[in-house]
Amino acid sequence: MRVRRFCATFGALAIASVSIIAGPAGAASAEQSERCPEGYVCFWTEGNFTGNMTVYENPAHHNCTVVEGISAGSVYNNDDQAWDFYRDASCGSYLYTLAPGEQNTTVRVHSWQ
Repeated sequence: MRVRRFCATFGALAIASVSIIAGPAGAASAEQSERCPEGYVCFWTEGNFTGNMTVYENPAHHNCTVVEGISAGSVYNNDDQAWDFYRDASCGSYLYTLAPGEQNTTVRVHSWQ
């Protein structure tokens, strides 16, 4: 019985440690997306607003643009218009549309318009 009690206690401590280290869900995402200035579309090289951030101020209206650095893992639309995002570099393989204030933190983007 000692082995089971140790495993249960160790498991509970491990879960608690992960929760403390990771912090509340969404906290990092909200903090990072707030770095995106109003009127910009912002890209991060990795998912969940991590890695390097690139910003586009008042983007040209719906011209196909390749994401700097080949692709982005997170996108935040802080512009006043909706934008379409694509899997390829020529805006041919549609992924999704982000309305103003929307974000995507999990799908790789290569171009947008």
